Amino acid sequence: MLIAFADESQTNEKVPIIAVGGGLGTGLQWCKLSKAWQQALKTEPDVENFHAKDFESPEGRIGKVYENWELTRRNSFNQKLTDAITHNQIAVCTVATVKPSDFNEVIAARKKKLPKALNAFYFCAYKFIEQNMWWANQYFPNQGIIYYFEQGGLHQKGIEMSYNHIKNNEEMKQLFKFAKSPVFAPKDVHLELQIADKLVYEAAKHSSHHFDNAPDAKYSMISPVTGENIWKTRYSPNQWVRGGLEMNVRLYRKHEIEETFDEWNF
Repeated sequence: MLIAFADESQTNEKVPIIAVGGGLGTGLQWCKLSKAWQQALKTEPDVENFHAKDFESPEGRIGKVYENWELTRRNSFNQKLTDAITHNQIAVCTVATVKPSDFNEVIAARKKKLPKALNAFYFCAYKFIEQNMWWANQYFPNQGIIYYFEQGGLHQKGIEMSYNHIKNNEEMKQLFKFAKSPVFAPKDVHLELQIADKLVYEAAKHSSHHFDNAPDAKYSMISPVTGENIWKTRYSPNQWVRGGLEMNVRLYRKHEIEETFDEWNF
């Protein structure tokens, strides 16, 4: 049996990105990783539940436990969280991302009203599940997947609606490899959702940087292909990949959104 823990993220940068994703692995892999994550959290006892957006940005840190942390302390804590994932790897990190502007343009062009639950967050959640389906069929063809999502996300109603549509269709359930109905829970109940939060936050930032042609000099490098300034790969994903974690971060373009809407008969 495979288990997926997922969360959603939205960047507030020059090019906003919406993302849903997290990690997929066996129960034993998640057990080892969650124990390592818990040990990392214990090094800062005041951090009860980790939220990447609260930790990473100056705006997010206002009024939070991290507000008065110096850079060296933040870097040290981030290193511990990064190492927990690097040295206790799950099977794969899968994340689906989309530019909300692209998503909205496709909807506007179709001149149809999309059901409120089927928003860009749901689109990414659907694609996250689809990515896991294809990956698991290749490497674990006989294993089903149990999904855990953070409770209250903007993708929740769409996922619940979709699952209710297929739950009595065994062929569809097997196609998407659902071992049971998706579970929606808070981060303080399932520590693994905090790990998914970190994974999807980093992936959303990575996708956003693809469209930013004026990166901060401190975080940029010269492209050997174009000779232009481009963003460096963020520290944590770079460490995870160097450590051997498979990261499948997919950015869906307008033509792929259109193809999916055709599949949905929208």
